[in-house]
Amino acid sequence: MCLDIKTITLEKDFLHILKGKATKKERSQFFESLAHNSNLKSEFMAFQKIWVLNNMKYRSRDKKKIKKSFNRFWSDINTSYSLYRRIWPTLSTAVALLAICLIVSNLLFKDLFFTSVETFTISSPKGNISSVELSDGSKLWFNSGAKASVTVYNHDKITVELNGEAFFDIPHDKNREFIIEMGEYSVYDLGTQFNLKYDKDNQLINLSLFEGEVAFKKGENNLYSDLLPGEALNYNIKNAHKTVYQCDKDYITAWKHGKFVFIDQPLIEIAKELEEWYDVTIEFGNGELKDDLFSGVIKRRTSMEHILKVLQLTSNLNYAIDYQKDGSCYVIFE
Repeated sequence: MCLDIKTITLEKDFLHILKGKATKKERSQFFESLAHNSNLKSEFMAFQKIWVLNNMKYRSRDKKKIKKSFNRFWSDINTSYSLYRRIWPTLSTAVALLAICLIVSNLLFKDLFFTSVETFTISSPKGNISSVELSDGSKLWFNSGAKASVTVYNHDKITVELNGEAFFDIPHDKNREFIIEMGEYSVYDLGTQFNLKYDKDNQLINLSLFEGEVAFKKGENNLYSDLLPGEALNYNIKNAHKTVYQCDKDYITAWKHGKFVFIDQPLIEIAKELEEWYDVTIEFGNGELKDDLFSGVIKRRTSMEHILKVLQLTSNLNYAIDYQKDGSCYVIFE
């Protein structure tokens, strides 16, 4: 192949050189031709900086798409640059370079740029409540022991992989998807407030809606999208059984405000909450105690020993605390 700048398409020559496919002789002829054409040299240098930068940064981009974007980009540059020279023939090379850069930014970058992706994880320690505010104004609270991986795709999409319990306050944005993922299941937010609890061990999902709309899905299949504000959905993953019922926001979100709220709650369920918050293991020496009902409001900053004494005073419950050498703690209800 013998390169001749005057007779061969510039696009073909530029790409051949930039991709490193030209022989030593061909490269020598190419750059010798540039040396005798200052305008063409300026065009090539400007194109080289931009094209090489993008090819390095986005090398995993599909080659056919890059070629297609380049063809459109080069065609627009030739048209615009030709018009530019007819109207302002006396402008300097520096201004010509600026014109090329502006054309590239509007015609090429929007097609070649990958969406920026930011991922971070949140782990709420036992006995603590964690919160975060995202760049779009969304506010997330995570209950004790909850874990989440948050991925932000520019301004177009946000995903949260959740294990545990969290409260979401999401501003409406029709141009941005907000998805909470729980294994195969997901909740698509449509601008709203809701509480979501994913118990991976027991394969249970509880979704409580307070404002707006949500869609509950498995993969691409919509399982339930008719939930109204003030309603909650219980879903058992094991048997695909779902239950919808009325819920109270103050009761559901009491954890977010640092409170335990028990309303005719069985001791077995209270024990699970205490285990999650205080990082202890509770065992029932007397199985009949599991179904005993309790009601009350207690601050979460209250010591575990104080809560146990309150439970003891309001029932026939006795308990023993066993601290292990490895730092773990067992509570036995008798």
